[in-house]
Amino acid sequence: MTFLLKGLAGPYQNKHFKIIAGMSLGRRQGEILLEQDITVSSLHGRVISLPSGQLCLKDAGSQNQFLVNGRRVSSVDLIEGAVFQVGQCVFQVIKMTDKEHAGFAFEKNWKEVIFSTLSHNTQPTTASSLNPSVQVDCIQGPSAETSWFLGFGPRLFGPLCEDIEILEKDSADVAFEISQTNDGPSVKSLSKNILINKINASEKLLEDGDEIQVGSSIFKIRLG
Repeated sequence: MTFLLKGLAGPYQNKHFKIIAGMSLGRRQGEILLEQDITVSSLHGRVISLPSGQLCLKDAGSQNQFLVNGRRVSSVDLIEGAVFQVGQCVFQVIKMTDKEHAGFAFEKNWKEVIFSTLSHNTQPTTASSLNPSVQVDCIQGPSAETSWFLGFGPRLFGPLCEDIEILEKDSADVAFEISQTNDGPSVKSLSKNILINKINASEKLLEDGDEIQVGSSIFKIRLG
């Protein structure tokens, strides 16, 4: 069986979103993006699986939470027929059989849209050790509190690159590259909207504490 949200009213009326445990919902973050509703929080809620296996939509610290029968609640049990409001959007939970699901058109989330048009670059590269090693900490954005420890390069970062995936919708498929040079590790911008220490720069030798901004995401560099 497959569960989905059907828009009953608001900007997403008659739109359908598939719901799976682990998904999140918001205006700027999440697999279910409600960008057309400014009253939805950037990250509004997360879909979790209860011990019983039932899906539940939990508030993620939003200002307005959810409305069920006119009452503000912090969680919604995603059972068949349930109706709730988030921002100006009213949704109903629909259950669908696998057969029905096979021929049904869902709204694609932002990652699926990009993946459907991505042509992967499979050109081989030669790896070399990063000296010193590099730690990349995401301190702001959808990937916040995620860290990557790099011992070799080049390493590519982007929403749809085949190396290190970052959750950032305001980015090219591949955002930046960290590689070894004769003088040490460096970062190279591969997208137009990259700021390095708040400055537009195409390439920079990495120093401890450098910050790389990609869209709404900020990555802090730690050298080992």
